[in-house]
Amino acid sequence: MLRRFIPALSALALALALGAAPQAEAGGGARFCQATLWAGQHHDAGTLTVHQVGNVVYFTYATHGGWTLSEIHLHVAANLAGVPANKGGPIPGRFRYKSAAGGTTHTVAIPCAQLPRGDWVVLAHAVVHGGGGNPEPCDTVLVLPEDCVDTCSELTLEGPAFARTQIQGAGVYDGTYPSWCVDMDRPMDCNVEAFMVSSLDPSAQALVDRGENLDLVNYLLNGDYSFLGAGRDEIQAVLWLLLDDLGTNSGLWAGIAPDEDVVAAVLAEVEANGEGFVPGPGQKVAVLLYPKVEAQTMLITLDQPECPPPSGGGEETAWAGDRDFPGRNWAYYFVCPAP
Repeated sequence: MLRRFIPALSALALALALGAAPQAEAGGGARFCQATLWAGQHHDAGTLTVHQVGNVVYFTYATHGGWTLSEIHLHVAANLAGVPANKGGPIPGRFRYKSAAGGTTHTVAIPCAQLPRGDWVVLAHAVVHGGGGNPEPCDTVLVLPEDCVDTCSELTLEGPAFARTQIQGAGVYDGTYPSWCVDMDRPMDCNVEAFMVSSLDPSAQALVDRGENLDLVNYLLNGDYSFLGAGRDEIQAVLWLLLDDLGTNSGLWAGIAPDEDVVAAVLAEVEANGEGFVPGPGQKVAVLLYPKVEAQTMLITLDQPECPPPSGGGEETAWAGDRDFPGRNWAYYFVCPAP
């Protein structure tokens, strides 16, 4: 069986992208590693990703293929001797980080100060469900209206986004959505007819100034940057920098007051890690509302459709890694090397 472990970025490259030298505190500096999450020893059920931003390291379980999470147990040690275990193998119930989980993703955020220096021996255990059967064919592509829809957009001082947009004439997509501006030099308006275009549609790249960055936009909108101090104004500013040729050269932030240091930190993280990102089932997809007339192009997000779990699947134990743990067990682990 082929097991997979990827030290995806060097710590030096990531630290430079974030505008800082590698950190010398516990945890050893910025690093990014990924390992396959194996269910029942032989089934590829997803991944465990280790992703450091600043002084916090994020350990993210992400399942696919119909598997879902119900429990996670995580332990990070300097060596195998630091892993709670007996002669039979590791003991997940004694791992330092554990919780109930649901759905297809779960993230554990750990301050660097709580992690050992040097290489990390990572034991990532999960209880997963549902992937053992044969999946029925299903379509996980957004099916959007081909004709124009009616939109009305207005700035809002409440909620997580810069604006809100009401959509009518879109069938199941009728409603009011948090929204973002794409252009710095066009006004928002009501009574605007617009086409709904998925950012995953190749034609979308021609509808914005910097269409090559739509993968970064999807990565940004699937993240949570509150740990960097980012709010709605900072996220809107990053979107303008990614999509609009004007950028900061206009000298305008259209009435908002972002913290430009936070904007720079968010942009650096997105550029360092978001290239080639494609939202998976259940994740957010950026959708452009491209107007028929000279008006602001708005951006909303819709959830990528999910396939139902395969029939016949049951509960399985899952471990992430590419190395066999010593003892009478099939547990896996991996080493995330110090940068």
